[in-house]
Amino acid sequence: MKTKILYRCSQCGYESPRWMGKCQECEAWNTFEEVVNQPKTNNSSSAKARKSSAKKLSEVMSGNSDRIVTRIQEFNRVLGGGIVKDSLTILTARPGAGKSTLLLQVADDVAAQGYKVLYASAEESESQIKNRAERILKGNQRNIWLCSDTLLNNILPRFYVSTSKSIIKALINMRSFEIQLSPIG
Repeated sequence: MKTKILYRCSQCGYESPRWMGKCQECEAWNTFEEVVNQPKTNNSSSAKARKSSAKKLSEVMSGNSDRIVTRIQEFNRVLGGGIVKDSLTILTARPGAGKSTLLLQVADDVAAQGYKVLYASAEESESQIKNRAERILKGNQRNIWLCSDTLLNNILPRFYVSTSKSIIKALINMRSFEIQLSPIG
């Protein structure tokens, strides 16, 4: 596989395919360092380390999951009582059904509870998301960060550095250097 050169901010870890004088994430100046990044193959030791064994359902210990309860009651009901912390939820529906609007409302509600939220989209530009937010959201959006990118490898450093909760919209259209997926369509 081809070796890639990336530039990583030494202050916050943000990665960019090219050198920048000012970091877009933490706004620090002259903090980018060149990093050689080799895409991992499925034969890598990290892929082997992630394998787990199957367990019988009757042998698995159950417990209460911490949840973030939103003010959107039907959304909470569908998720079994709210958003399970440290989980991945995939929302699907036909085009135009309102997924983007719903997730923006959820992001606003979670942000209003004091959480930092990263709203990442592979389908809409940041200005399109901002225009929708201005139409449907009433409150202050200080705790919501936007990212429009199709590469998970560009989004994840932003998630780990700047937020505690994340809404990644349109995961199906995103690509990863490590995970080889093709969009469903």
